[in-house]
Amino acid sequence: METQVVTTEHGSAEHTHATFERRDIVELCRDPQSVAEVSARLGLHLNVVLVLINDLYAEGLIHAHLAEFDASEDVDTLRRVIRGLRAIS
Repeated sequence: METQVVTTEHGSAEHTHATFERRDIVELCRDPQSVAEVSARLGLHLNVVLVLINDLYAEGLIHAHLAEFDASEDVDTLRRVIRGLRAIS
C-alpha cells in the first residue's frame, strides 16, 4: 500500500492510448503517489488499483519504488495501513 508509483517517460508518451482508469493512474502518477493514495484519489477499490498498477508496471508505463524494510515488523507502518484502509471504506 505504501509502495510509491511514478509515471515513466514511456508512460508519459503513451498514456493517451490507455483507457479509462489506466490513463487516470498514469496521469495522476506524474508525481509519485502511494498505491493507497491512487486508490483514494480515484475512488477505486484498492484491489482494483493493485491489478491496474501491476499491468501498467508490466507494460513499462509506471515505475514502482518498493520499501527497503520489512513493514510487517514496523508498528508505525502497520498503523498507517490500518488508518488508510479505514479511510477508504
